[in-house]
Amino acid sequence: MDNIAIRKLINKVKMYKRDREKWEKVEELLNIVLQFRRAQKIASFIKPEKVDNDGYMRCQYKFTTQTGRFASSENPMRTGQNLQNIDRSLKSLFIPDRGCILLEADLSRAENRIVLCLTGDAELIRKARRMPDEGDDYREAGAAIYSRLLSKTVAPEELSPEQRYASKRVVLASGYGMTGRKLSDLFLKDGYAYTASECDGFIDAYMDANPAILQWQKETRLHVARTRRLYNSWGREIHFEFERMDDELFRRAYAWVPQGEVGELTKCYGVRYTYYWLRENKMKTKMNMTVHDSLVMSCPVEELYDVAKYIDVNFSRPRTYGAHLSRSV
Repeated sequence: MDNIAIRKLINKVKMYKRDREKWEKVEELLNIVLQFRRAQKIASFIKPEKVDNDGYMRCQYKFTTQTGRFASSENPMRTGQNLQNIDRSLKSLFIPDRGCILLEADLSRAENRIVLCLTGDAELIRKARRMPDEGDDYREAGAAIYSRLLSKTVAPEELSPEQRYASKRVVLASGYGMTGRKLSDLFLKDGYAYTASECDGFIDAYMDANPAILQWQKETRLHVARTRRLYNSWGREIHFEFERMDDELFRRAYAWVPQGEVGELTKCYGVRYTYYWLRENKMKTKMNMTVHDSLVMSCPVEELYDVAKYIDVNFSRPRTYGAHLSRSV
């Protein structure tokens, strides 16, 4: 069943909500379809032939993306696969090297932090600079969204895990100008049923609470229309001279700076610095893979603290953003 058919089924669930008998039957069918699609998606990641004879899964990385982020794919020997988009429920299948512990160093909410800084809004910048234990942007955004939609005050701690996850999707989608229909399709891939109109409502609620993001998007559109290019704090540029100025191009422009900044942070402050530091100090820790904003390593217990501290210091280095908009944050 494709997304169009599922959208129709979701609309029927909403339409029959007053007729309890019909609603329960259609909702049961919808849940079965979503569970099947979810299981099918998870199964697509589990392919024994992608694992080498020694039990390792090996992929290759390339630099050919427009943002400069790593892209992962199967290796030249036709084993391995894209390890950057592995479903979160399957991470437990990966185990560290013998005698080691898996350490994942993650740039917490990195893309959203950069979007908030690029707005130039003092309050959003304050939120972006908070440490992970000082606040949860996604819960706070979810509270604002659901308070507006439910016409009552919803506290951040009252959100369910599903609502918190939905809020994370909404925050990132809103910052990059995503449409409600596209967001609805992303939710379907994760097994959640929201109509396009509901997703539009989520996005509108978030943007109403954060009008500075709309202003940043407007400034980005004007800058791209005037100069036909963007650049980030690392000197990477993207050119749009021969492309049509339409909504799709502007959505790419919104995403290009935050995604590129995070990609360079991960490569330079993460992969590069850590690789040479481990080699110079003759440590046994090995980097297993990199995701878009994190490193995954096999660390002996005796090296765990030193490695985690080193990466934390590098990932916490300050940077200046917003120069392409004549704004330094």
